[in-house]
Amino acid sequence: MNTRIKYMIGAAASLAIFGVSAGLAKADSAFDGATLGIDGAAAYGSADDLSGFGYGGGASVGYGQVLDKTYTGVELRGELSNHELDDDGASITKRQSYGGAVKVGRQVAPDTIVYGLVGYERGVFEVDGGSDVWANGIRSGLGFEKVLTSDVSVKTEGSYTRWMSNALDDSPNEFGMRLGLSYRY
Repeated sequence: MNTRIKYMIGAAASLAIFGVSAGLAKADSAFDGATLGIDGAAAYGSADDLSGFGYGGGASVGYGQVLDKTYTGVELRGELSNHELDDDGASITKRQSYGGAVKVGRQVAPDTIVYGLVGYERGVFEVDGGSDVWANGIRSGLGFEKVLTSDVSVKTEGSYTRWMSNALDDSPNEFGMRLGLSYRY
């Protein structure tokens, strides 16, 4: 595992530890605290001559906090998908992925945040209907979250993931949109 990825995992773990300890105090913002989430995703991907569209769904756990209208958070998530890139019989299909991201943004209203995210992903790809190949990816994107009730919020994220693996001849690019619900506790 390269050094940059190790630093990102270390930073995410540090934020999670900070989040758990800070979560013992009373929340001042609608976005303070630990979360459980579910989401659905649609994605478009490409790799050299291959391209395609797919769907997926996932679950997440995270922690966030607002200090002086600046939002910081960390999220771990997993996803099952059927995102196939194909052309003339060649195909790459993403079956599942998991990863973590650090989020930094702004509380623009008492019930709304906007944020950027960057993180690490690990995924399983089926190549030409045969063997499974593991790949690493760097994910970045933008998100928007709005409170619906005191415990539930809706969020949408747009992201780009660059997948990398020595076992894949064509490293895929993935552009995704997610829509989900978060339960804050």
